[in-house]
Amino acid sequence: MGFHRTLRVPDNKREFKLPAGLGLFPIRAVSDFPDCPRNWVRDRAFFIPMYAREALWIGFDGAYWKPNAVQIGAGNVNVLTGEGWDETLREDPQNYVVCPEQSWLDGFHSETGHVRQFVATLLGRGSTVEEQLSDANPSGGLHIAVWEPKTGRFPNVPPSRKSDSSLFMQNAGAEMGMAAGGRIRQKIYPDPHGVAVWDQDSRTAARVYVLDSLSYSKVTAEPAPPSPITAELYKEYGLPWFELWDHDRDDTPPGGRLSGIQTLP
Repeated sequence: MGFHRTLRVPDNKREFKLPAGLGLFPIRAVSDFPDCPRNWVRDRAFFIPMYAREALWIGFDGAYWKPNAVQIGAGNVNVLTGEGWDETLREDPQNYVVCPEQSWLDGFHSETGHVRQFVATLLGRGSTVEEQLSDANPSGGLHIAVWEPKTGRFPNVPPSRKSDSSLFMQNAGAEMGMAAGGRIRQKIYPDPHGVAVWDQDSRTAARVYVLDSLSYSKVTAEPAPPSPITAELYKEYGLPWFELWDHDRDDTPPGGRLSGIQTLP
């Protein structure tokens, strides 16, 4: 898995194609830094620095011969359904993606065929999707949970070499949480195997927190890495928008709760 920097697309009622990746966010382990916020979990927990002018997309990378089911939560909210974070796989509405199948995820599944871009904002202002949809105390950042298929459903070793596809993970914040940005064209593919294929007892979970640049420097005693993201960068270097060639693929219906979320201007 990887957390990729990209340009924020404006929320101006237009539809955008998938934006270009502009490098990976640096990711650090919470257990390596004693000055991390005390409310953060430390086991299987990580954090990244993120500037307000940046957006994030999650790239998945995994074994083509043995897929995984993956859930992503923005704080206490599932990013596909808008329901509360619940580490149980369900198919109606589908609250997970299958990797490989889904190569990346750019945002909240707000409507059929579209997502709202992952952007970061400070907690406590009511702007994160978690604060809009959950009554629980906001935790910020991202939850990640991954399931293995049941034994015998897929081979444990590659049967023959093909081009690798995709699987796995995500980003989040304690000082910051995930808000919804501009509208991007993207499908969330239906599970081609069915929810019964996944071993519900095989779950592995992780947290990824998000800090602004000042908080990152305080925690790590290092300057936050400079961001390459500027609006001028696209124009200057002619960086492309990427569009998936997936006209023959279906799209899972969104859960409905995410259709009315307020976006971050």
